[in-house]
Amino acid sequence: MGSDHPNDYAIFVSGLPHNATDEAEISDFFHRNAVRDKEVDVVKALVCFEITQLFAAVKQKKRAEMNLSQDPGNPHLQAEVLAAKEALASVAPDRAAKIQSSGHAVVIFRYQKDHRACLRYWNGLSRRLINMLMGIGLDCTCLDSTPRFRGCRLKVKRAPNPTDFQWENLGVTSQERRTAQFTTLAFISVMIAACGLACFGLQKLQEGIAEDGGSAIL
Repeated sequence: MGSDHPNDYAIFVSGLPHNATDEAEISDFFHRNAVRDKEVDVVKALVCFEITQLFAAVKQKKRAEMNLSQDPGNPHLQAEVLAAKEALASVAPDRAAKIQSSGHAVVIFRYQKDHRACLRYWNGLSRRLINMLMGIGLDCTCLDSTPRFRGCRLKVKRAPNPTDFQWENLGVTSQERRTAQFTTLAFISVMIAACGLACFGLQKLQEGIAEDGGSAIL
């Protein structure tokens, strides 16, 4: 029998409002709505904060502390250091966060059976069909009966294992991701077209040389 992994109990949630930073609220939502008509035990909900804002807050704190070390009596610098520390401390579960959520969270269940039931409920055939139709621009939200979090439609999938998380990508919007994918596809298409034209040109050059009685270059 294989060993359990962390993601055998955890789901990855996307579509949360950016001001949804209360982990207790998210835990309670999935306690009541992870499975249809049944309450389940949730161990913990972990909000994925906006990583760029966290980095900015860390840089601001370091810069303010450096400036304060050069002018210890400056009340404005003291207030700046205090504000930076408060922003970083606000990501604690029992605090009102001043840093936005990325719109994602990890929810950990106590029992693996509830984890599996949650994935089945939130990713059933009808739900996958709705997601596919919405992916091509059709608004089918009225057909989706899964619960809403503050009116927002959520997406749920099996969470990656902790070592597989790409934290820096969590703040990337769907539009930015599609733009990057389109740019990559366009670049590859241009390169393929250029290679095709080059091969076609060389082939024509070879045919021209052969007709003139010269030796082939290919």
